[in-house]
Amino acid sequence: MHKQYIIEKEKFLRITGNWIEIIQNNLCPALDIAQYTDLPSVKKKETPTEWFNLRERIDDYKKRIIHGRLWEMCLSKGNAIRCFGDAEKLGEGIKKAQAKLNLARVYDKQYGEEEKINVINNYRASYKIYKNHPTHQFISEAVLCKIGLANFIRRALKQSDSALDECKKAKEMLELAKKQDEKYKLAYSQYLNCLGLIYSNLGSKYIDQCIDLFAKSLEYKEEIGDIKGIAETENDIGLTIIKKGNIDIKEISNAISHLKKSLEINESIGNYIGAARNCRNLGLCYINLINLVKNKNAKKENFQLAKESYKSSIDYWHMMVGDPPIEEVSEYKYRLGELEVNYGGELEVNYEDFNEGIKFLQEVKGRWYKLGKLHNCARSLDLLRKAYNSTEYIGSKGTKDVESTIDEIIRIYINVLGDKNKLKQMKRDENIFEEVVQILKRTEETIIGLKEYDHKADNLDKIENLREIMGETASKSNK
Repeated sequence: MHKQYIIEKEKFLRITGNWIEIIQNNLCPALDIAQYTDLPSVKKKETPTEWFNLRERIDDYKKRIIHGRLWEMCLSKGNAIRCFGDAEKLGEGIKKAQAKLNLARVYDKQYGEEEKINVINNYRASYKIYKNHPTHQFISEAVLCKIGLANFIRRALKQSDSALDECKKAKEMLELAKKQDEKYKLAYSQYLNCLGLIYSNLGSKYIDQCIDLFAKSLEYKEEIGDIKGIAETENDIGLTIIKKGNIDIKEISNAISHLKKSLEINESIGNYIGAARNCRNLGLCYINLINLVKNKNAKKENFQLAKESYKSSIDYWHMMVGDPPIEEVSEYKYRLGELEVNYGGELEVNYEDFNEGIKFLQEVKGRWYKLGKLHNCARSLDLLRKAYNSTEYIGSKGTKDVESTIDEIIRIYINVLGDKNKLKQMKRDENIFEEVVQILKRTEETIIGLKEYDHKADNLDKIENLREIMGETASKSNK
C-alpha cells in the first residue's frame, strides 16, 4: 500500500527559471495580494477563472502562507519573510505557530548563522504554542519545531551537545503522542535522521550507530511515502559513510550508490537544492578515490568526476532565479577551488586550472572558509612557485599569477586577523596556528624572490605587521 502512496506523492512542483515573474504578475493579482517584489511588471497574460475563484475559498492568512511557500521555493527569501510575517500578524494560536515555524525555516535555510536570533526565537515561539495547545493535538508539530532547531544548532552553530539536548526534548514530546498516525511517523523519522546527523559529528566510533538510525528513519519514510525525505536520508547515509576513518574503495562505492539514489529521486521530483547537495557529496567521494587508487589514469578520471560533480552542484542552483544561501553556494565554489589547487599540479592538469581554482576561492564569502581559503591559496602559491621556471609557464604570465596569489593571501590574512573570534579560535589550536605561521613565511620568501613586483615593499611591511599581531596574541594567550 505504501508504494502506491509514494507514487501519489511523486507529483511535485518543479521550480525552475523565473517563477518570480509568474507569482508577481499572475498569482498576486488573482488572489488580490499586494506585490512584494520590485521587479518591473511584464505583460500580463489572461488569468484563468479558477484562480480568481480561490479568493472566495481561502482567507488572507492562507493567501500569505501560500505566497510565502512559493517565494521560499523560488529562493526569494525577502519576499517569503514578508509574507510569513504578514501571516503571523493575521494569525492567532496555531495559525501564528505555523507562520513562525515557516519564518524560522526561511531564516535558517537562507541565512544560517547570520540570522541565528530570528531562527532560534521563531522555532522556540512556535514550539511553545504547539506544545501548550489545550487539546494536545499538535505534538507532532511541536516535535518538528524541536528537530528544526536541533538541526540548525548542529549545522549552522556547530554545537553538537546543544543539538543533542534539543533532540532529546523532541523524543520526550514524541512519547506523549496518543496515536502513531502519519504525522507521528513523519516526526519520528525526522527525529531519527537528526539524531544520526548529530552522532556523525561526534567521531568515527559512532558511524555504525548513525547508519542504523538512518536505516530506521528510512523504514518510516518509506511506509508513509515521504519520497523527499527518503532522498534526504539516502544522502545522509552516503555522506556519513565517507566520514569513517580508514575508508576503503568498497565503502566509497557504497556511499556513491546511496548518493546517486538520492540524486535520482531529487531530479525526478524537481528538488534541485537537494540535487546540488548530492553532487557536492559525490565530489567528496571522488576525492577520496583520488587518494586511494594507485593508477595515475584512474586518479585523473576521479579528478574529472569530482570537478564535474562540483560544477553540477553550482549549476543546479542556477536553474532557479532567486537568491540562494550565501554560505552554501560559497562552499561549492570553495570545494571546486580546493580540488583544482590540491590535485591539479600532481595530476599534470594545465596550469590554467590553478587560476580557475583561485578564482573560485576568491569568490568565497562565508567567514567559516577564511582559514581554509588561506591554506589553499598557500598551496596554490607553492605549486605556482614550482611552475614558475618551467618552460610552459615562464614569463609575464607566470609572474602575474604568482603576484595575484600573493595579493590574495595578504588580503585573507588581514581579514582573518581582523576577526577577533576567528583569531582566538585559531590560537586555541596550536597546529593550525603553526601552519598559518609557515604560510606567512613561505609567502614572504616568495615575495623576496620575485625580482619585479610592484607591491613587494608594501606587502613585506604588511607581513611584518601581521607577524607582530600574531606574536602579541600568542603572548597574551600564554599568560
